[in-house]
Amino acid sequence: MTIKDLEEKIKKSASEDTRGLHLFSSRTRRDVYRELSRLPCRTSSSIGTSLGVDSRVVEWHLKKIRKGGFVEMWRSGKTYFYIPQLLDVSDLEFFSLLNNRGIRTIVRYVLEGCRQIKEIPLARSTLYRHLGTLEDADIITINRGSRGYVCATPQLLRLREKYAAKGPNFKREFVKMLEIPGFTVTVIGEVAHELKLEVKGLENFTMGVFISPLETALEV
Repeated sequence: MTIKDLEEKIKKSASEDTRGLHLFSSRTRRDVYRELSRLPCRTSSSIGTSLGVDSRVVEWHLKKIRKGGFVEMWRSGKTYFYIPQLLDVSDLEFFSLLNNRGIRTIVRYVLEGCRQIKEIPLARSTLYRHLGTLEDADIITINRGSRGYVCATPQLLRLREKYAAKGPNFKREFVKMLEIPGFTVTVIGEVAHELKLEVKGLENFTMGVFISPLETALEV
């Protein structure tokens, strides 16, 4: 396959089912948005890998979603995308760290209480590298005594409380943004932090979005 053939294939894939009247008429676009809400502050390539979609297709849809005000872009070395109603700009550095599986493992463990370093199931060199990163970010504290304990900082505990409380407000704002003229939105359920919505009107479709970003990130 030539480069030109590949570009045509990507263009066709990106534009298929995007001629609807509602921004989220496209199934692929709904999947991109749902994935971003599940593990927030992501690159297009990371989202593409999770969905099995070419990153350029993901970028196409993110551009449309961003134009609609549902997504913003943050440049920090790499280009990250995030949902502004779901995440505060001041917390983007923290959520970008959670893209790393090892860091998610450590945060998950310390949120259950102080743990001995040796209890955390990561290779020693990887573990100590991530512990240093999280300590510098004021996410954990380390007791380097004979047993070596690691604990959550007050800042991490505040972040957990903050994002547990943020979900209901995001839910209201998101439903309001979806209800453009010609469409009504009904909440049909909420399962494992995922809000299930039914959109009816000139077009009909269902979609899901996660509303507890810290909890769902740690479950990945």
